[in-house]
Amino acid sequence: MSPKSNRKISENDLNWADLVFVMESGQRAKIRDLYRHVALPTIEVLNIPDEYEFMNEELIELLTDRMNDTLKMVYEI
Repeated sequence: MSPKSNRKISENDLNWADLVFVMESGQRAKIRDLYRHVALPTIEVLNIPDEYEFMNEELIELLTDRMNDTLKMVYEI
């Protein structure tokens, strides 16, 4: 939801999704505020500071690990 993003989340995205990942709790709050009129999917916070450059290798590894861990917990894989 950064102004620098090439693509912004839309109401259609949220209607389609079963689960949304965000890096910080503030991002979840912003989505909830902007789309309070929508039945939102679960929004999981990965607790990763949004301070990395696009496609940073460390960020990709953190995202992959935390998303996989969360998916295992949510879907009991």
